[in-house]
Amino acid sequence: MSDGINFCNRAELNTREASWLVFYAAHKFTYNNNLRGVLPAAHDYDFKVRVNDVSSFVRDIKSEKREHNHYYAVRITARYYPIADKQLAELQALQADNAYVVLLITNSDAQVFGNAREPMSMHVHDHVRDDGSGQDYHVLEIAGDTTMRPAKQELGEVVAPRYFKVLLYTNPIR
Repeated sequence: MSDGINFCNRAELNTREASWLVFYAAHKFTYNNNLRGVLPAAHDYDFKVRVNDVSSFVRDIKSEKREHNHYYAVRITARYYPIADKQLAELQALQADNAYVVLLITNSDAQVFGNAREPMSMHVHDHVRDDGSGQDYHVLEIAGDTTMRPAKQELGEVVAPRYFKVLLYTNPIR
């Protein structure tokens, strides 16, 4: 017989769900770090964006070939819902071509896209409809090409609780 039921928002480990996009200046993460599978320093990021709408999150990694050379075409999109115009202006000011290394944090792992030699671009696209439907949003797009397979590292038990917290505990139902 169970002592109680725990309801929480900890995701299952057999499914993956995007949580954060963390951006680093490209010069902070070398090609060799990427090759060795070293993650960027956790505290040294430039900015980060929470993934609010996981149902519209798109992670598209395609293996391509150009003149007998293999590379990966990376395209990540996430809807962005700014609370204030100031937040949107701050994020738009950070738009840049070939400027970032991006760390995608999921419930179970962290993935690195790009490095100093092959950085990613970040742009914010306007999808505001102004039609009273309430379906106004912006799209955050990360794109770039890299010869490195996106590095992935499991989140340790110490790091995982920072991203997933318990919502509610209840008394047992008998």
